[in-house]
Amino acid sequence: MQVKKIIVKNFLNPGEQKFVFNEDQVLTRGIFHNPNEIPMINDLLNGSWIESTLSFEKYYPKFAKKLKDKDMDFQIDALFYLESEELEQLNTILNGLGVLKPYKSRAYYYSIKCIYPFIFPIVSLKPAEFTDETPIGIGNHYEKFFKSSLNKRDILTVMGISAVGRIRDRYFEYKNLNVREDQKVIYRRYLDVIKSTYRYDEEFIKKLGQAIYNIDDGDIINYADEVEFFLRNDSFNNFLETIPLLKEDEMLKNDFAKLIFDVYLVDLKWIYSVRTSNDIVEIRKNLFENYCEKALFSKELLNFFNTKLTVDKKLFDYSVSINHFSNNLDETIVYKGEPQFEKIFEKGAIEPKFVEVKDTKKINNKKIKTLKENLKKTKEQEKKAEKVKKEKVKKVMKDTKKTKKKIEKESKIKKIDK
Repeated sequence: MQVKKIIVKNFLNPGEQKFVFNEDQVLTRGIFHNPNEIPMINDLLNGSWIESTLSFEKYYPKFAKKLKDKDMDFQIDALFYLESEELEQLNTILNGLGVLKPYKSRAYYYSIKCIYPFIFPIVSLKPAEFTDETPIGIGNHYEKFFKSSLNKRDILTVMGISAVGRIRDRYFEYKNLNVREDQKVIYRRYLDVIKSTYRYDEEFIKKLGQAIYNIDDGDIINYADEVEFFLRNDSFNNFLETIPLLKEDEMLKNDFAKLIFDVYLVDLKWIYSVRTSNDIVEIRKNLFENYCEKALFSKELLNFFNTKLTVDKKLFDYSVSINHFSNNLDETIVYKGEPQFEKIFEKGAIEPKFVEVKDTKKINNKKIKTLKENLKKTKEQEKKAEKVKKEKVKKVMKDTKKTKKKIEKESKIKKIDK
């Protein structure tokens, strides 16, 4: 099995890239931002996409402005050539998954795409030799979009994915609004909160979903047709106040609640009643057009296209390919990164580092080092907390003459308070 070429669109950076490989699966030429991105693309083709079925945000570029929707789609297309024995093996795997008619094509495009504004992977296998053969959807994460009757968690997950996509689109509208000079600093922070909903989309979907899950179904069915219902609800209000800026500014809190209502909550009353969502018609259409309505999935099929792609900087000069990509890149659409932005759900702001991918080995080592440092810091904090706790317990036992039962009760309360 050989990968001849890979065409990627909006992978880490805006624009289209092309990677061409020789028979030894070594990158020889193309038009690309950085040859060291190949290991990441290779991992995705080897099946790591299955770990990110809710969101592909970490692979998606940071756009400075909105383009036409199709120009903001994400896509990886890898052209594979199979030997006769490998085609026979593929047909055996497909037959075991219920595909009765064997495929004749020995060339296939393995495609991973995200259709803006919904940045989750849609995976398919498209015959490139006999183009009349039907493409195959691959994955086990599409079923929730086609169920006629959804459970509560499925509803909230599906609506969360849809909402994040619509917020991503709304962000560019907010970004273009004119704001008074004295409000620009706080408005910039508010833009960062909106942006964070899709930068940290998995966390956002889960935490918002949990807040809505905690609201009584009957109350939603009877009263949830106005944003004020949710603002009066403790679970939803507590969710909003986990975002520092919204806790500080009531006006922005109400505006953000209205945004969530418009893209997520407005149809919740009806959806809870009928247990299905019309809000996902667009997502469903995207899946249907990519043959994922009845997608196939097995570990064997996922592993079948495993390959090892390499980069050899000693043998090949990649500078021409890199320069070609750089010269064609429109810098006005590339997000440069502000010095600070509001990370949703964290107390306060952080200083992010927008680092160009240069050496994946160094990046992995850096991640490991950071994890070790964080672990060490956590252990030190736990030791300090334990010491303080012991001192408090001693003081309580020394200064009070209350019963042992009451002391134990107070100790439990103190632990909960921490």
